[in-house]
Amino acid sequence: MHSDTLKTFSGRRGSALAMAVAGTLVASAPAALAQARSTGAKPVEGSVYFDLVGSYQSIALPAFDAGWRHTVFATDADRGPANVHKPRLSGAGASGALGRVLPHGTLPAAFGANARIELGWSFAHVEGTQAGASAAFALASGIGFRIASVDGSFLTSFSCNVACSAQSNLATKYDAWGFSLKMAGDHQAGPITLTPSIALIGGIARSRQDLSIRMALTPPVDQYGYVATIDLDWADWGARVGLDAATAVTPWLTIGLGGSIGVARRKVTFSANDKFNYNAVLSYRGTAQGNAAATPILANAEARLTLTPWRKVAIKAFAGLNHDSQVPGVTPSCPGDSCLGGAFKGAPSNIKFESATSYYAGGGVSVKFEP
Repeated sequence: MHSDTLKTFSGRRGSALAMAVAGTLVASAPAALAQARSTGAKPVEGSVYFDLVGSYQSIALPAFDAGWRHTVFATDADRGPANVHKPRLSGAGASGALGRVLPHGTLPAAFGANARIELGWSFAHVEGTQAGASAAFALASGIGFRIASVDGSFLTSFSCNVACSAQSNLATKYDAWGFSLKMAGDHQAGPITLTPSIALIGGIARSRQDLSIRMALTPPVDQYGYVATIDLDWADWGARVGLDAATAVTPWLTIGLGGSIGVARRKVTFSANDKFNYNAVLSYRGTAQGNAAATPILANAEARLTLTPWRKVAIKAFAGLNHDSQVPGVTPSCPGDSCLGGAFKGAPSNIKFESATSYYAGGGVSVKFEP
């Protein structure tokens, strides 16, 4: 039977037993959604149009490095995270827009021809699971594992008499809702139609991550068990400017490229709870909460094909990417050696921000209603 060397530091901090942190991330934001583009059918003054599209979404979140950490067993000095996950989640998205081409002269001439106002919405749901195992160390190497709670409490460290590793599993679910209010108009440059736009944007996003870690040995030994749940919620308000370019290849086929860049005010809240069990007898539970704000830059680029089989109906296919400069994630607790003295309590898990790029592709339909 396997045996291991355990330090609970019960004499230093009461009978504190452990728990590793479950950091979480989540993140990409409402900006990671495909937005419905303006109709491919030629606008007519006073007309109303409706767009509806569906898309495949591949959304990246910040690196997840919370949980157990490697340590110098003799001193408990930090030697970095035992496991690092880089979540990329996949799922589906939908978006739509309701727009009206304004009567000539409603907006200044600078808006160009076919000036229009458009209300858009978007939704995405993605999820994914990552599994991993840390490097394996035995007691003779001098390297072990350190466990701290999300509340920052240093709980225990241990090393295995035979080589062992930390086996982790991270399950993430992410949902985002977005909306926009946009004004746009067309400018002709030879065979190319240029469509600048300006929009107010907003949205909310929510992610939940469930982390579990166990000591991996052969044969399996479930002496150390750790689980954590972390929730992140955030809301965005901001503005963006965009530019689309399109040209007709045939009377019924148009190709286009477009992009936008914007800035938003983002407010984030998070909550976390975790539980560590030793031999299914001793346990420790911890909680952490936090909030933060950021001002991310949101950028988009998209290519598309528009087929117009009938005068009032357009069918389109598209692919694009979204970049978010400050996607929310969660830091590990007790960073460095901050909890190795005094009351053996360091900084709790909190919110961090990292940049991320997400991808999407899909298709949809646009229908125009003329007066």
